[in-house]
Amino acid sequence: MEINAKLLKTDCQNIDCLNRLGKAYLELGDNKKAATILRKVLKIDKYNPIAQKNLARAFSPATVKKTTSNSQVGSTPRNPALDFLEEPGKTKLINLVNLAPTRTLLKQKQADHLNLVLKRHTVMAEDSDGNYLGSLPDDLAHRLAILIKGGNKYCVLVKSVSKNGLIIFVRETFRAKKYTDTPSFATNSGDYFSYVRDELVADTPNVTTEEDDDASAAEKLHADEESEAN
Repeated sequence: MEINAKLLKTDCQNIDCLNRLGKAYLELGDNKKAATILRKVLKIDKYNPIAQKNLARAFSPATVKKTTSNSQVGSTPRNPALDFLEEPGKTKLINLVNLAPTRTLLKQKQADHLNLVLKRHTVMAEDSDGNYLGSLPDDLAHRLAILIKGGNKYCVLVKSVSKNGLIIFVRETFRAKKYTDTPSFATNSGDYFSYVRDELVADTPNVTTEEDDDASAAEKLHADEESEAN
């Protein structure tokens, strides 16, 4: 808490620090203080999924509805029973591999927002606290890494979780101009993909990248596509 408080002295609108501080107060049972900080996040980014989720935890549903109606957030309570619809090429359900310990997996809930973290040729999934959950299979990781570095953006949600499995839902929320005719996920296999209604996902992508020299990314992607076609 002290580190986040110090960081906020130099940048009072640091959303990551505010979210961490808000959750810290929430864990300590100081819901009033947590709510004050989380509302500040939502004034900066009114659709921030982490702040919305923790604000919903801080109060009963009736209180959340009352407090958010007077803010910029609007009333958007988190619903674990979100409708997962289908759209080819833009969305996909993915079984993570190299999973985290069971105790970490079982902390996740359906429709929780996750982060994709690029680390060289690996794409990992982490929860909002930065806890590692698992990795994408190599073929999907390679493809998404290229697309993300090229400017594509994605929303990631938990679809289902068990003691020895975690299925995530990945949706393309923005397609870079150079990939206008390139779907995020191949559709020639006849597979179908799931997506969540637009109003239920955040505008900002949950993606963190590490620098990796990949100047010929687009060429690699198209080479992979030609290989798949053959």
